[in-house]
Amino acid sequence: MRAFRCHVREGSHYKSRAWWPGLYAIEPLLKIFGPPIGILVELRLDHSEFLSLYCNDGRFSLQNMHNYQHAASYPAFIVSGLVDLLGTRVRLPPGTEQAFLSLAFGVEAFLMTAHKKHEALDATVHFLLALTMWACTLCTLGEMLARHSVLATAGRALSCMMQGMWLIQIGQIMHTTPKPWKVDASMAGIMLAPVLFAMLIVLASVLLFALYLVLQWWYGKSLHQHMRLPFSDSLEEIEFQNRIQGNGDSANEDSDTQGSDNEDRQAAQPKAGSRRHQLLKTFQLFTPGYETKDKGGHLV
Repeated sequence: MRAFRCHVREGSHYKSRAWWPGLYAIEPLLKIFGPPIGILVELRLDHSEFLSLYCNDGRFSLQNMHNYQHAASYPAFIVSGLVDLLGTRVRLPPGTEQAFLSLAFGVEAFLMTAHKKHEALDATVHFLLALTMWACTLCTLGEMLARHSVLATAGRALSCMMQGMWLIQIGQIMHTTPKPWKVDASMAGIMLAPVLFAMLIVLASVLLFALYLVLQWWYGKSLHQHMRLPFSDSLEEIEFQNRIQGNGDSANEDSDTQGSDNEDRQAAQPKAGSRRHQLLKTFQLFTPGYETKDKGGHLV
């Protein structure tokens, strides 16, 4: 909501972030100090035999292996939080925070995909949970590649909402009311789980879109004018366009003082402010030795 308010009021283009800075770096700190609690719960509080990786005969113990898989998904989020904090002190390459956040979601998704369950219903609900984690990974990668796309950020928000909502639903299915799900031998429970998952996706999408409409109405401005995707996704795109427009204005001023040859050349140039003109200036900035010529061989 704070990002929505800032960009709509200021009229600037939207730019995604891995976290939204405030007076304190709350989100990075939560990612640093929250996962150790989860690791402690998985490895110390969930079962009594801590570090019981082996059976008496020397084989790996399958009893607690899922706890170690769960615990292994947390360290990547700690690294992501540290990178976020480092970014407040060191100038990092654009998209670094999103890259490490995507790595954290990717590790989580990979481990959940490789999570083996004996019961068919348990395997189904965990597979659906892995889909939400992969969606978080892909949307965060989309934010890294398209920094000005509000839809990529909305996709990450929707995926995170679905991950939390489906975790709650898994608890309800497997622990709160397990009898109608597990006792039915007709596979009805396994077929019903994807139905609930699909309905939750629709519900989360409607809630997110409703929030968009409420905020747009509250601030009384058209969001798409400020959050549209520009033709370039670089961090300096806004300043870059201003430089292009400035070059176009100076070229027009110089053309007024030149003779008929310059007028002919000016006519052959793309119109200032047009997309072709912007792309031409972009190419010239990245290739300083390049000089464009018209059909008559004159420099443009």
